[in-house]
Amino acid sequence: VKLKKALYGIIQDTLLIWKNLSSTLIGWGLTVSLYDWYVANKEVNGEQMTIVWHVDDLEISHADPNVITSVIEKLDERYYHTPNGTPTPLTVTREKVHDYLGMKLNYTK
Repeated sequence: VKLKKALYGIIQDTLLIWKNLSSTLIGWGLTVSLYDWYVANKEVNGEQMTIVWHVDDLEISHADPNVITSVIEKLDERYYHTPNGTPTPLTVTREKVHDYLGMKLNYTK
């Protein structure tokens, strides 16, 4: 029974994170994909910006790195503190090749 309650709690947490993050992104003018609820897009400076996420792991892409920096700053401002006030700075990785949720993302080309 405890395992079922733990799994149920994990599912609830995931749903709460999705609701919070997706509503934040929609508030910033992004559109959540009808085909994948963990993908949001917005045209910024004539180029598509895409944010893909799984729970609280995000991958942000745009042709202009300054646009990505701006989004990271907004996310950090919005999510820097937990509900109890504990500082939780974002972990940011900026590389041409990096691992994301067990996948190797290669942006060298």
